[in-house]
Amino acid sequence: MSANNKIIVPLDGFRSSESGQVAVFLALLAIPVLVTVSVAVDSQRNSALEARLSSALDNAALASIANQTLTDQARAEAARTYFQENIGSQADKIDFQVMESTAERVTLEATADLKTSFMHLVGKETSRVKDSSSAEVTEGDVICMLALDPDGERSFEVTGGARLTSPNCSVQVNSSHQKAAIIDHGGEARSKDFCVTGGAQGKFEPFVNTECRSVEDPFIDIMPPTSGACMDSDIVNASLTSWQSEAGGVKLSPGTYCGGLVFFNKKVDFEPGTYIIQDGPLIFDNGSRITANDVTFVLQGDRARLIVNEGSRVSLRAPVKGKFANLAFFQDVTYKGSSEFYPYATYGDPKYFQFGYGYHEAARSGRELDGLLTESIISRGSSMSVTGVVYLPGQKIHFRGGSLLENQAPATSFIGYQISIGDGASVHVDVDHVSANINPIEPRSDESVRLVR
Repeated sequence: MSANNKIIVPLDGFRSSESGQVAVFLALLAIPVLVTVSVAVDSQRNSALEARLSSALDNAALASIANQTLTDQARAEAARTYFQENIGSQADKIDFQVMESTAERVTLEATADLKTSFMHLVGKETSRVKDSSSAEVTEGDVICMLALDPDGERSFEVTGGARLTSPNCSVQVNSSHQKAAIIDHGGEARSKDFCVTGGAQGKFEPFVNTECRSVEDPFIDIMPPTSGACMDSDIVNASLTSWQSEAGGVKLSPGTYCGGLVFFNKKVDFEPGTYIIQDGPLIFDNGSRITANDVTFVLQGDRARLIVNEGSRVSLRAPVKGKFANLAFFQDVTYKGSSEFYPYATYGDPKYFQFGYGYHEAARSGRELDGLLTESIISRGSSMSVTGVVYLPGQKIHFRGGSLLENQAPATSFIGYQISIGDGASVHVDVDHVSANINPIEPRSDESVRLVR
């Protein structure tokens, strides 16, 4: 081959060869880009589902535990329903589990396996999303009015222009009746909270919660005292009819007062201890001025009830220690009554009965017993300051009267079978254990709930 002969190679060949290398390079570069994009897309989908799961679980846990009328099984079913409603169309793709379902705590868990967008190209077919939520009942507000009646109508009522204010404590009504709690005929009620097992009608401030479970009687296990011999009526009445009883005042000692105890314009200081009022009323009337510190009054029998009338001023402080700690009044529901019938209270000023105030008769001012349910009545402009608990589980506690009735004590609780506030009565109840220097008053409401992780 001569030197002048040249070998000519087409440039197209080189160009084709170079194009193939670039294609391979681009293909290799596309793999990590695709993986990165796939991870980002799937991560975004997972985050969105996690947020929906978390919200749906939280809402279901809170809603199911807030309704304290449900059984454990019904609460679990309610939680599932709430979750499905919140999660929407994806509910059938999610494994939902109720891990715990009690009145105190609900724990829920949800798991979903999402098909990946592109990650299956590198062997990852699904991506798992899992979340859980727990809600529990917290220690609620102090209950300063508790109606224990389990199924009665108007177990709690504010009517006839009456007014209740309890800004720092709650009202609890255990009745399952559809008209368990009623505010009508010009009544007003403002409390920190209203919690009713059954139904309610009227204007409650704040709005009443009608999905509360019943609150157990906090003092049901306390054994009542053993009554002793009846106090000598001659000695007691000699003191109560003396000139000192209306002027400088007299003292009474703890013991069993058979047939009841009446004060008509008297000034009396009760010495510390337990006073058993048996088979008759405890009546403060006609401007009596009563002081009792570290005292518990125990009411025994159907005819034993409390009546506060006619501008009387009663200042009572319960013991802070012992079996009756915090209890200013205690009804002994185990006592069946004696065979003895007392036509009038055995101890007291005869003037009371001269004015026709026989408690066993249909006397004036509605003092007669309310059918089978005994009433304790606080009314007619009286001033009652009780530091402690008025515990009358078998009676109706009835506040009434056209004059102002204010409880001035810093920490008070009223527990009765029923509670009625009417006829223009004005009742203010407060709970401040520090100011009152007593142990925390029970019971507490349990409707407050919170999420826990």
